[in-house]
Amino acid sequence: KVIKEVNKYEYLISNNYHTTQLGYLKAINSFALKEFKKTLDLLNTLKELEKDKEGWNIWVQVLRIQAYIELERFTEVEFLIENLRKYLIRIQKKYTISQRPLLISKLLVALKGCNFDFKLTAKKKPDLLEKLTSLNEDYRWDGRTPEMILFHDWFDAKVNQAAYQPNFEPYRVDLEVDEQELEMIN
Repeated sequence: KVIKEVNKYEYLISNNYHTTQLGYLKAINSFALKEFKKTLDLLNTLKELEKDKEGWNIWVQVLRIQAYIELERFTEVEFLIENLRKYLIRIQKKYTISQRPLLISKLLVALKGCNFDFKLTAKKKPDLLEKLTSLNEDYRWDGRTPEMILFHDWFDAKVNQAAYQPNFEPYRVDLEVDEQELEMIN
């Protein structure tokens, strides 16, 4: 239902920073619907988001790589992985970057080195996958970032030649407050 609602607002995609965020969400939706060419078309309209060096731009690049992998356009993927790696090195000098995109970049470089064999990469780099899957604050998925396709779940699906099924359960927050806690707050 959310996907259908977001897709209704095509006219909002422009060069404005906030409205291009909607374009990114549409790209996520297209990816989830396995419309990978449409994903790439939408990502190519997000120039304003690419100016955000610490956040959005990184995840636009990662999603673009994932879409090209899904389309099995590995020549482009090799180039994009190398661009992401160099980009992260370059912006680390100026900005604080979380460990998660750095790990993802390392895993993508390893994937490229294994000729895009996901199983072989998983065997060679279990430590990277373990960190990405962990709940450790430095590596865990954070729902406040633009990473809406959980990279570790997507990678795992590729390893197992299965459909992508995100598992948000480990990241749920128990929002129930018992009466004693409420009294302590007041």
